[in-house]
Amino acid sequence: MGKTKINSTYQRCLRARFKVLIIGIIMAVVMIGVVYFFKAKQEYAEKNGIEVLAVVTDIDEVGNPLHDRFMEDRQINKVYVEYAVDGKKCTATLGSYTNTIGIGDEVSIYVVDGNTSHVVSSRGTGVLGVLIIFFSIALVAMIISFFKMIKIFNFYKRANNFDKKINAKFVTVEAEKKFLEQKNTYYVICESSELDGFERRFKSHEYNINPTSVIQKKNMESFSIKINSGNLDEYVVDVNKLDKIIYS
Repeated sequence: MGKTKINSTYQRCLRARFKVLIIGIIMAVVMIGVVYFFKAKQEYAEKNGIEVLAVVTDIDEVGNPLHDRFMEDRQINKVYVEYAVDGKKCTATLGSYTNTIGIGDEVSIYVVDGNTSHVVSSRGTGVLGVLIIFFSIALVAMIISFFKMIKIFNFYKRANNFDKKINAKFVTVEAEKKFLEQKNTYYVICESSELDGFERRFKSHEYNINPTSVIQKKNMESFSIKINSGNLDEYVVDVNKLDKIIYS
């Protein structure tokens, strides 16, 4: 397997990680802006609003985008309240809140600029908590992608100097569930006993689509493996011919 083929595979892997990193950065920037907006709104209400006591009269469940994943016990709700200003009874909607409050509970709110239809809860909203979770996820994704990019870069830099080449027969395509996602990643699995007489398994880089049909259609029965003879656990599966078809 030549240097060009290794670099071609390396570039595809690096591009995939780079895309995740960019998406993570965009998510982080958006979340920072939204969190700042909510924080500024809260601070403005505390500084310029009138704090009054309100009673929760009704709650509508509006769903939870992170339900069954991170916040199974925290349903996001739309909360309706009644309160009085200068003896006048008023009603308002707090927007989104979590199920930590119920009908009949009392909450402190701020009536902003004398506008009885514009209120902000003094306890904040559940939306802010969800946004912080999304921001944390984006931050983790960025950190993981950054270090994986460094790892991929260093590995394929070393791979150009791998000094042993063998052929391995194609065995199967393995699927693995992606973290935080509902779809799989796929890996081409090969086997060979050419190294030391013992059957060894070799795993390709990841694919976002199942390459089984392409492998079968093109009758790809084996793949070249380039190995570091000083460390047999370091190798590259030459799937360049498969990549050209899938990514063309």
